[in-house]
This record gives sequence, C-alpha cells and structure tokens, in this order.
Amino acid sequence: MSKLGLRAFSAGIILATSIMGIMYYNEPKTVNTATVTDSDIEAYLSDQNHLVLIEKEEYDELLEIQSTHQETEKQEQTKAEVKIEEKIITKYILEITPGMNSLEISEVLEDVGVIKNAKELNTYILDNDLAKNIQIGSFTVTSEMTHKEIGDIITR
Repeated sequence: MSKLGLRAFSAGIILATSIMGIMYYNEPKTVNTATVTDSDIEAYLSDQNHLVLIEKEEYDELLEIQSTHQETEKQEQTKAEVKIEEKIITKYILEITPGMNSLEISEVLEDVGVIKNAKELNTYILDNDLAKNIQIGSFTVTSEMTHKEIGDIITR
C-alpha cells in the first residue's frame, strides 16, 4: 500500500468515527421513568402462568409441610422394609442321579426356589472345579445357603 492510500484509509476511519460520535452525543436522551411495582410483577407472572409471589411466612409454612411429608414417607418406607425382611425359607431335598451335570442341578434348585439364578451357581461350581467332585445321592439344601455352602454339601 502506498503512502497516499494509507493516508486516505486513515482519513476514512477518522471521518467515520467522528460521524458516529456526533450522532451518539446529539441523540435525544430518553430516560425510562416507569417504575415496576410488586402488583405489576404479580399480574405479569399470573398472566404468563409462571411463579406466583408469596410471602416469606407462607414459604416457610410450605417448607415445613414438605419436611413433615418427607418424614412420613421415610416412616412408611421403614415399615415396608420391615415387612420385606420377613423372609420365606425354602427347604428342599435334592436328589442327584448319575449323569446329572452342574447346570441341571442348578436349574432344579432354581425351579424349586432355593436359589434365584441357576447360572450363578453353575458358574461358581465350574470356577471352583467342583463339578468333578459332585456326589450322587440326596442332599438337604435351603434358600438361606450361599453358593459355597451348596457346593460344599453336594461335593462331600
């Protein structure tokens, strides 16, 4: 860019800045003197289906009601948990016959309600190499027993 071009560019910037400054300071100043009152805000919020203003005392009452409701809910939940704790114990005499594998034994125990998941017991038996030690016969098992206890009983 030449010297003359640079001077023309600078002059354009100065001229544009001057015009914007003159317009800014010569524009009539309007001051919004309208005040917004509480009733205006409440009317606007109720028209727009938004929050409604309430007094602090009413807010505190609502918080107190909410906390008592939560306490009542916790008490009801505790009562429900006490009822859930009453557990039904299933006792079963397991007959292991020649040729039964660990999965078949696990499925029988699941079907009668001694265990909840046959695959878990079968995995436990296989992971601990108990499958080769399963004994033929009758064994008493209950739903309170762990997989380890059941494994110990059927591999004696």
